[in-house]
Amino acid sequence: MRRRHISAAGVIALIIVAIAVAASLVTVRFENVSPRNDLSERRVAISYVVHDPILIEGNTGFTNESGVVWGSGTSSDPYVIEGWEIGWFPSIGIGIRNASAHFVIQDCYVHHGASGVGNYSAIFLYSCSNGTIRDCRCSNDHLGIVFGFSNNCSLASNNCSNNHNGILLADSRDNILANNTCSSNTEYGIWLYPSDANSLIDNTCSNNTHGIYLKSSNRNSLTNNTCFSNSRQGIDLEYSDGNSLVDNTCYSNLCDGIQLLYSFSNILVGNTCSSNILVGIMLFSSDNCSLSNSRCFSNSEGIGLDSTHGSNLTNNVCNDNTDGIGLSYVCHNTLINNTCSSNNGFGIRLSNSISNVLVSNNCSGNLQYGLTIDVASSGNVIWCNVFSHNNGAVDTYSSSHIQAFDSGTGNWWNTSSGYGNFWSDWTTPDVDGNGIVDLPYNISGSAGAKDYYPLTTTPAEPIPEFGIMPFVVTVMLAAFILAREGRRRKA
Repeated sequence: MRRRHISAAGVIALIIVAIAVAASLVTVRFENVSPRNDLSERRVAISYVVHDPILIEGNTGFTNESGVVWGSGTSSDPYVIEGWEIGWFPSIGIGIRNASAHFVIQDCYVHHGASGVGNYSAIFLYSCSNGTIRDCRCSNDHLGIVFGFSNNCSLASNNCSNNHNGILLADSRDNILANNTCSSNTEYGIWLYPSDANSLIDNTCSNNTHGIYLKSSNRNSLTNNTCFSNSRQGIDLEYSDGNSLVDNTCYSNLCDGIQLLYSFSNILVGNTCSSNILVGIMLFSSDNCSLSNSRCFSNSEGIGLDSTHGSNLTNNVCNDNTDGIGLSYVCHNTLINNTCSSNNGFGIRLSNSISNVLVSNNCSGNLQYGLTIDVASSGNVIWCNVFSHNNGAVDTYSSSHIQAFDSGTGNWWNTSSGYGNFWSDWTTPDVDGNGIVDLPYNISGSAGAKDYYPLTTTPAEPIPEFGIMPFVVTVMLAAFILAREGRRRKA
């Protein structure tokens, strides 16, 4: 399906306004309280105490009068701001600017910031490092927690809900966001723009417009996050390269579970995307990505590639979708050992797609064709795949229930070296016992395509005759042989 560019309109103005507000923080200079070191013993249940907004400028601004309750600013004894309730504030609830001392903001409740004024933040760090924000509640604010030009900080176990945006990182890097909950925000749960090399771990984003959104943000790591019931995507990357998405769960989102737009060289491993209205995992104009070991089920489409080139799909499972895997306007992608079965509509569909390689995929039990190739697709190589009980086929061949369709041009359904695909309804005869059915398998469609070397049994991986040669090299070898237009068995 074709997608339109999704704009983050107004983001630059938003950040500039927020930074301008931070620049107005008044420096407060009082004596520091005495350091205390028993921080873990003080992490007990507290009752919030109402406090005025806390505005700290520089390391000298950490004082008891400014909201610090203890600490000396070292890594072992950080300044601690704890237990405050700050509500109905005019701009920023807790703001810290230009600080390199170690500090912790914890167990604070910041809410209802200047409703109707515009851009305001519950907690805002600007040009800070060594800060930790944990176990805080930020609600009914425009921006829950904001990092601007802040590095090497951490956000842990905060709840940023019912804001316009939950958590925003702007020009901030090397931060850790872990175990935060961002729900029912009108726009983004967690938003990075542009911010690199951050780690997002075990966060939960639900009932936002976008769960997690990265714009122009590179080399970030998203691990084990859960995004559900968002009105757009669960996880959305735009113009963001070199990120890793590992073991995330995205379900019941009203568009895609995970979407990549114009985002290159990303690695997606072990993600689970289910019951999303559109696509489980969608790559649009996102080249040279790797997508492996993911599970996509009960979506409109399990995995979709649109205008995406040079990407690899390996060991993914796409079951019970309208379509398992869809390729549209793509070329030079490789699909290896993916499973598209169990009541998909089509197992794999190629539309306007050129020179892709499909090897050792399992397309079984799909309601329509296991693999379908349209009239505008050409030069695709399909071999060593399993096609079983698709399109109503049983173990006995019927011309009314052929398992694949090809109306393209010059697509190869076997290698020239003697290997085709396994068809559950076409396993005999094999008079010479070489594991190849003696008659070709006819493919439906105007191309008049045939699998000239149908296999009598499901193929091993790698194919034994290639010995210990790595499987990916085998694929490359097959493509090379086909390019030279090797011999084909006559019907």
